[in-house]
Amino acid sequence: MEHPELAWLPSDEPLGGALIDLKVEERGDLSVFRVADDKSNLDVIIAGMAANGTKVDNFDYLLLPEDAATGFPRENRPGETPSPLANAAHLDMTQLSATRTARLAVLMFQRAETRRVPRREVVRLIREGLEAAEIVADSVNAEILKEIEASKAS
Repeated sequence: MEHPELAWLPSDEPLGGALIDLKVEERGDLSVFRVADDKSNLDVIIAGMAANGTKVDNFDYLLLPEDAATGFPRENRPGETPSPLANAAHLDMTQLSATRTARLAVLMFQRAETRRVPRREVVRLIREGLEAAEIVADSVNAEILKEIEASKAS
């Protein structure tokens, strides 16, 4: 066992801290993005979300099969990233009570594919998004733009 101090935790359940990672808004909405089955829009979603911050870092995400989200209401709502393409793939999971959020956290633990995109790859994705005009530069934090510029020189 990797962590003997967690022997009490059933193997198919996440720790309670998993709920903290689900940033459910006060009205019960969780911002998510619909990734195409072939993942053809994944890079642009990652670039748009990463370009929406204040600095470039590793980018952690999870992919939950859409059939796992059956029973969770969803509404298509435009995203708020600097990428119109990413924004078009945005939706909110809605009506998330504490009980539904906990249920969702368990589903994510059991069925989601988790990945980390290294910082250098995130920089490349943002740079390519800017060069292809898939990311609106005027909407990107100046510090991120400086990091992207510096990466071109290296």
